[in-house]
Amino acid sequence: MEKLNPRIWAELLKKADVEMKKTDGHQYLTILKTRCQLCGRSPKQKGKCRGWFQTFLDKLYIEIKEL
Repeated sequence: MEKLNPRIWAELLKKADVEMKKTDGHQYLTILKTRCQLCGRSPKQKGKCRGWFQTFLDKLYIEIKEL
């Protein structure tokens, strides 16, 4: 595992931000219908998810795990 320095941390934050913005912060899950598991919206509805920060943290965790 690589040491976490400020440059790597900034890159991880930027990657997580890009991934989060691809879906406006939504975390879609399909069980009969496709809905955001944080706010309940469908992918066809516009707008940012009210749980966007949780999505950002989840994406950041994934990026850190991949180090």
